[in-house]
Amino acid sequence: MRSFARQHHAGGENWLFAAADATTIDRLASAVGFDFAASAGGFDHPAQVTVVDKEGRVYSQIYGGSFAIPAVVEPLKSLIFGGSRPVFSLAGLGDRIKLICTVYDPRTGRYYFDYSIIFSVFIGASFLAVALHFLVRELRKSMRAGRV
Repeated sequence: MRSFARQHHAGGENWLFAAADATTIDRLASAVGFDFAASAGGFDHPAQVTVVDKEGRVYSQIYGGSFAIPAVVEPLKSLIFGGSRPVFSLAGLGDRIKLICTVYDPRTGRYYFDYSIIFSVFIGASFLAVALHFLVRELRKSMRAGRV
């Protein structure tokens, strides 16, 4: 871990690096919804901060390579002062979309939001909707004509 910290210029007085066996890391990653895969340069993974409540449940997740301080502070304040998080929220949906569409650029060493992913999903969903529409329309025509 010291080698990793030196290589990535990470660390300092307020940093604590921890390591564990593969089984423990897999269980922790699964528990907080963190996904990673080995790659030539180490590991590919999303940039993610997970806020956990006192019972060990995921309270909030913040995604992206950079984010405003309130993105972390507000969930912490809500947790400390007894707030509850809705099971579903538009903000949570937006965070998940950001996670899916965030891509790492090894040339710059930064994450960026890739709009082409959203467009690809939209175009694919539109194509399926149009195909389904025509399929249902033709099925109804066939049923009216007594062919089915």
